[in-house]
Amino acid sequence: MDEFNYVIARKWSDKDNRLNCYTYHTTVFYGDMEDAKNTLEFIRGRADNPPEQYSIFKIDETPIT
Repeated sequence: MDEFNYVIARKWSDKDNRLNCYTYHTTVFYGDMEDAKNTLEFIRGRADNPPEQYSIFKIDETPIT
């Protein structure tokens, strides 16, 4: 399976697109979908916020500038 950059984050609110990333050693992770799901479950087990708020967000590695 393809590997990609991702973060585990929750939305600040339902009304906007801002992300609140969970920080654990590194904020941006790299791996395949299985790695991402395992990281998500690990973080959901440690999070102070309701665990179901956290999701996997793929990061586009294309620079803006």
